[in-house]
Amino acid sequence: MANINLPTFAQAKEREFRSKGAAMARFAEDVLVAVNEVIGDINTGMDRTSTISFVDNLEGSVGIDEKFRRPFSELVTQRLIEIGQRPPKGLEAYYNRLAQRHDEIISTFWMDSVNLAQYADQDDDDTTDTVGLGALG
Repeated sequence: MANINLPTFAQAKEREFRSKGAAMARFAEDVLVAVNEVIGDINTGMDRTSTISFVDNLEGSVGIDEKFRRPFSELVTQRLIEIGQRPPKGLEAYYNRLAQRHDEIISTFWMDSVNLAQYADQDDDDTTDTVGLGALG
């Protein structure tokens, strides 16, 4: 499992929001806040025994598999707009649709954790497993 690399992720957000000049310092702070708030949303929206760790800076990586880069990115984008970053002109409708899909995007992470749990359970002996519907009593 390759985690989401934060330096390249933050650079992609800079390009997406076309952040330049003096606004870059605030934007970097907002990205860090948004990333951590999204991690909190994912942790809250999932029934997991282990949670995703918060990050202290935009170096290193987030403990989310790279395959979830797009939904994670969409959630961070939505949060950036909520905390005051302006979306690029002409894309306002796209960002409004993202806000409407918040719960659907969070459920992507939840379904993956359910699928992983089910996959891990496949090696069990289903003859005594109520979840496997093989309980003998």
